[in-house]
Amino acid sequence: MVQLNLPFALPTDNGDICYEVVFRKIRHPRLELKSGSLFVIAPFGYKKSAEFVKKYSAWVIKKTTEFRAREERARGKELKLRKRGDFESLVMKFIGMYSSQIGFPVNRVTFRKMKSRWGSCSSTGNITINSRLSMLPDDMIRYITHHEVLHRKIRNHKKEFYKQVRAEFPDYKIIEKELNEYWLAIRAAA
Repeated sequence: MVQLNLPFALPTDNGDICYEVVFRKIRHPRLELKSGSLFVIAPFGYKKSAEFVKKYSAWVIKKTTEFRAREERARGKELKLRKRGDFESLVMKFIGMYSSQIGFPVNRVTFRKMKSRWGSCSSTGNITINSRLSMLPDDMIRYITHHEVLHRKIRNHKKEFYKQVRAEFPDYKIIEKELNEYWLAIRAAA
Protein backbone atom coordinates (compact mmCIF):
# COMPACT_ATOMS: atom_id res chain seq x y z
CA MET A 1 0.00 0.00 0.00
CA VAL A 2 1.54 3.30 -1.12
CA GLN A 3 0.76 6.47 0.76
CA LEU A 4 1.51 9.85 -0.80
CA ASN A 5 0.86 13.10 1.05
CA LEU A 6 0.24 16.18 -1.06
CA PRO A 7 -0.26 19.60 0.60
CA PHE A 8 -3.06 21.85 -0.66
CA ALA A 9 -4.99 24.93 0.41
CA LEU A 10 -8.59 25.81 -0.35
CA PRO A 11 -9.38 29.55 -0.15
CA THR A 12 -12.54 30.40 1.79
CA ASP A 13 -14.11 33.55 3.24
CA ASN A 14 -12.56 32.62 6.61
CA GLY A 15 -9.04 32.14 5.17
CA ASP A 16 -7.35 29.21 3.53
CA ILE A 17 -8.13 25.67 4.58
CA CYS A 18 -4.84 23.78 4.38
CA TYR A 19 -5.00 20.03 3.96
CA GLU A 20 -3.04 17.03 2.79
CA VAL A 21 -4.30 14.33 0.47
CA VAL A 22 -3.39 10.81 1.47
CA PHE A 23 -4.08 8.10 -1.09
CA ARG A 24 -5.05 4.66 0.20
CA LYS A 25 -6.68 1.51 -1.04
CA ILE A 26 -10.25 2.56 -0.11
CA ARG A 27 -13.51 3.10 -1.99
CA HIS A 28 -14.72 6.46 -0.75
CA PRO A 29 -12.93 9.63 0.36
CA ARG A 30 -13.20 10.89 3.92
CA LEU A 31 -11.92 13.78 6.01
CA GLU A 32 -9.76 13.32 9.08
CA LEU A 33 -8.89 16.13 11.44
CA LYS A 34 -5.98 15.09 13.66
CA SER A 35 -4.31 17.49 16.07
CA GLY A 36 -5.64 20.43 14.09
CA SER A 37 -4.37 19.14 10.72
CA LEU A 38 -6.82 18.25 7.97
CA PHE A 39 -6.35 15.17 5.80
CA VAL A 40 -8.36 13.99 2.82
CA ILE A 41 -8.06 10.22 2.81
CA ALA A 42 -8.84 9.31 -0.79
CA PRO A 43 -8.81 6.33 -3.15
CA PHE A 44 -5.88 6.12 -5.56
CA GLY A 45 -6.49 8.36 -8.57
CA TYR A 46 -9.06 10.55 -6.79
CA LYS A 47 -8.96 14.03 -8.35
CA LYS A 48 -11.78 15.90 -6.58
CA SER A 49 -10.14 16.66 -3.24
CA ALA A 50 -10.67 20.43 -3.47
CA GLU A 51 -14.37 19.99 -4.23
CA PHE A 52 -14.63 17.46 -1.41
CA VAL A 53 -13.04 19.85 1.11
CA LYS A 54 -15.18 22.74 -0.16
CA LYS A 55 -18.35 20.66 0.24
CA TYR A 56 -17.52 20.08 3.91
CA SER A 57 -15.78 23.41 4.57
CA ALA A 58 -18.38 24.49 7.15
CA TRP A 59 -17.69 21.29 9.13
CA VAL A 60 -13.92 21.77 8.77
CA ILE A 61 -14.10 25.39 9.96
CA LYS A 62 -16.31 24.42 12.91
CA LYS A 63 -14.03 21.56 13.98
CA THR A 64 -10.85 23.58 13.48
CA THR A 65 -12.29 26.40 15.59
CA GLU A 66 -13.23 23.90 18.30
CA PHE A 67 -9.72 22.43 18.21
CA ARG A 68 -8.11 25.87 18.57
CA ALA A 69 -10.37 26.60 21.56
CA ARG A 70 -9.32 23.27 23.14
CA GLU A 71 -5.67 24.19 22.54
CA GLU A 72 -6.25 27.51 24.29
CA ARG A 73 -7.88 25.80 27.28
CA ALA A 74 -5.03 23.26 27.33
CA ARG A 75 -2.54 26.08 27.88
CA GLY A 76 -4.24 26.77 31.20
CA LYS A 77 -4.02 23.17 32.46
CA GLU A 78 -1.68 22.60 35.37
CA LEU A 79 0.34 19.41 34.99
CA LYS A 80 1.43 17.43 38.05
CA LEU A 81 4.99 16.39 38.72
CA ARG A 82 4.81 13.03 40.50
CA LYS A 83 7.48 10.54 41.40
CA ARG A 84 7.10 7.30 39.46
CA GLY A 85 6.53 5.24 42.61
CA ASP A 86 3.85 7.59 43.90
CA PHE A 87 2.06 7.52 40.55
CA GLU A 88 2.18 3.72 40.24
CA SER A 89 0.93 3.32 43.83
CA LEU A 90 -2.00 5.64 43.10
CA VAL A 91 -2.92 3.72 39.94
CA MET A 92 -2.66 0.37 41.75
CA LYS A 93 -4.90 1.69 44.54
CA PHE A 94 -7.58 2.69 42.02
CA ILE A 95 -7.23 -0.55 40.03
CA GLY A 96 -7.59 -2.61 43.22
CA MET A 97 -10.63 -0.60 44.27
CA TYR A 98 -12.40 -0.90 40.91
CA SER A 99 -11.39 -4.49 40.29
CA SER A 100 -13.03 -5.41 43.59
CA GLN A 101 -16.09 -3.23 42.94
CA ILE A 102 -16.66 -4.52 39.39
CA GLY A 103 -15.87 -8.11 40.35
CA PHE A 104 -13.25 -8.86 37.70
CA PRO A 105 -9.60 -9.41 38.63
CA VAL A 106 -6.76 -7.72 36.77
CA ASN A 107 -3.93 -10.02 35.76
CA ARG A 108 -1.00 -7.63 35.33
CA VAL A 109 -0.48 -3.86 35.17
CA THR A 110 2.20 -2.33 32.95
CA PHE A 111 3.26 1.31 32.69
CA ARG A 112 4.74 2.74 29.48
CA LYS A 113 4.58 5.81 27.27
CA MET A 114 1.82 5.51 24.71
CA LYS A 115 1.34 7.76 21.67
CA SER A 116 -2.42 7.92 21.38
CA ARG A 117 -4.10 6.26 24.37
CA TRP A 118 -4.38 6.73 28.08
CA GLY A 119 -4.53 3.00 28.64
CA SER A 120 -5.63 -0.38 27.33
CA CYS A 121 -6.98 -3.67 28.62
CA SER A 122 -6.24 -6.99 26.93
CA SER A 123 -8.64 -9.92 26.74
CA THR A 124 -6.35 -11.78 29.17
CA GLY A 125 -6.82 -9.13 31.85
CA ASN A 126 -3.57 -7.22 31.42
CA ILE A 127 -3.87 -3.46 31.76
CA THR A 128 -1.38 -1.04 30.26
CA ILE A 129 -1.36 2.48 31.63
CA ASN A 130 0.20 5.39 29.77
CA SER A 131 2.97 6.69 32.04
CA ARG A 132 2.04 10.22 30.97
CA LEU A 133 -1.04 9.89 33.20
CA SER A 134 1.31 10.79 36.03
CA MET A 135 0.86 14.45 35.02
CA LEU A 136 -2.93 14.36 35.47
CA PRO A 137 -4.97 15.25 38.55
CA ASP A 138 -6.02 12.31 40.73
CA ASP A 139 -9.66 12.39 39.58
CA MET A 140 -8.61 11.99 35.93
CA ILE A 141 -6.39 9.04 36.84
CA ARG A 142 -9.26 7.51 38.78
CA TYR A 143 -11.56 7.89 35.75
CA ILE A 144 -9.08 6.22 33.38
CA THR A 145 -8.35 3.32 35.72
CA HIS A 146 -12.09 2.75 36.15
CA HIS A 147 -12.50 2.81 32.36
CA GLU A 148 -9.75 0.21 31.83
CA VAL A 149 -10.85 -2.09 34.67
CA LEU A 150 -14.43 -1.92 33.36
CA HIS A 151 -13.11 -3.38 30.10
CA ARG A 152 -12.47 -6.59 32.07
CA LYS A 153 -16.25 -6.91 32.29
CA ILE A 154 -17.35 -5.22 29.03
CA ARG A 155 -14.85 -5.39 26.16
CA ASN A 156 -16.37 -2.76 23.84
CA HIS A 157 -17.53 0.86 24.05
CA LYS A 158 -21.20 0.18 23.38
CA LYS A 159 -24.24 1.43 25.28
CA GLU A 160 -23.86 -0.91 28.29
CA PHE A 161 -20.24 0.13 28.81
CA TYR A 162 -21.11 3.83 29.02
CA LYS A 163 -24.11 3.06 31.20
CA GLN A 164 -21.67 1.55 33.73
CA VAL A 165 -19.26 4.48 33.32
CA ARG A 166 -22.12 6.93 33.92
CA ALA A 167 -23.07 5.10 37.11
CA GLU A 168 -19.63 5.88 38.58
CA PHE A 169 -18.97 9.16 36.74
CA PRO A 170 -22.25 10.94 35.87
CA ASP A 171 -20.28 13.76 34.21
CA TYR A 172 -18.05 11.44 32.16
CA LYS A 173 -18.60 13.42 28.94
CA ILE A 174 -17.14 16.51 30.58
CA ILE A 175 -14.24 14.42 31.90
CA GLU A 176 -13.57 13.07 28.39
CA LYS A 177 -13.41 16.62 26.99
CA GLU A 178 -11.09 17.66 29.77
CA LEU A 179 -8.86 14.66 29.08
CA ASN A 180 -8.53 15.83 25.47
CA GLU A 181 -7.33 19.19 26.74
CA TYR A 182 -4.84 17.53 29.10
CA TRP A 183 -3.56 15.43 26.20
CA LEU A 184 -2.81 18.61 24.27
CA ALA A 185 -1.13 20.16 27.33
CA ILE A 186 1.06 17.09 27.82
CA ARG A 187 2.04 17.02 24.14
CA ALA A 188 2.94 20.72 24.29
CA ALA A 189 5.07 20.14 27.40
CA ALA A 190 7.00 17.24 25.85
